[in-house]
Amino acid sequence: VQTVEPGQGADKAGIKPGDVILKFDGEPTGSVAGFRNTVSVSDIGKSYEVVYLRDGRERTTRVAPAPLE
Repeated sequence: VQTVEPGQGADKAGIKPGDVILKFDGEPTGSVAGFRNTVSVSDIGKSYEVVYLRDGRERTTRVAPAPLE
């Protein structure tokens, strides 16, 4: 994660710059482009499980994608 927009889904889920997203909705992210594509076709407002790496530790949170403004 390079940046997190204040007040958006990742920020609300506690994701921070430097975190490495490993899985989205149970599926490995693969690449940045693949992850962005997966999120872009996800249901707005639906909560998805995200597994990420921070400080060498796997963590899990839930995030709800929001429409782009």
